[in-house]
Amino acid sequence: MKKISLAFVLFFGLSFGQAEAQFEGKIQFHDYKIKAGEKVKDDDAFTLYITPDRILLQGDQQYKVRGSLKTEGILVRHKEQDFVLMTGENEAMSITKSGITAFMNMFGNDAKRGVQKAESNITIEKSGERQNVNGYAAEKFIITDKEKTELHSEVWMTQDLDINWGVLASSWDENLEGFADSDLPFELIFDDGYFPVRWEQYKNDSLTDVIETEVTSTDLARSMVEIESDVKILSLQDYLFKQVRKKN
Repeated sequence: MKKISLAFVLFFGLSFGQAEAQFEGKIQFHDYKIKAGEKVKDDDAFTLYITPDRILLQGDQQYKVRGSLKTEGILVRHKEQDFVLMTGENEAMSITKSGITAFMNMFGNDAKRGVQKAESNITIEKSGERQNVNGYAAEKFIITDKEKTELHSEVWMTQDLDINWGVLASSWDENLEGFADSDLPFELIFDDGYFPVRWEQYKNDSLTDVIETEVTSTDLARSMVEIESDVKILSLQDYLFKQVRKKN
């Protein structure tokens, strides 16, 4: 299980039907390692701030996207149909969906190979188990990879969180489907309306990692998804030109 995969797959998925009632608030993801039977909190936590018009992914540290591009957060603006990557203290880069495809293709087709592997190796099964997880009615799904038989994941998913994914609701180029290199159940999240509230990874049937969610309905998200007036937003082309000038 890759922590960053869980984060970014929420932003670069397949498709999702629009929900009638839309959640507004924040969803925090807390990551723990299991050592000697005890939960030890990892430092790679991240938060989703969600409104009907925008979604912000904000991490506790910078994430490497591709090449030298790193970001402290990704803002999805549904009306503008773009993604804003926070690339510096007073700087951000706006990129459209087609721009993301072009940007990813600059770095080869590793993602395409990744999705082909995922399609052939990963199996997702509904266990039939149901229970209340973090206040939500949830079902357990088992994820296995035939090439990594010592590993398996158990994901508790709920259908009680209705999120407007906006621009994320459309289909993506197959290269981007493998962007996160993750075994997260795409179809369940984006097609069937499930959302993960607890993720457990096991190695040789011993629990090694846990990601838990903390969901809060709050209008705080509205202020979090706004871009400060002193932040300069660059286009993809301007950002790349700036990077070239830095190297020269």
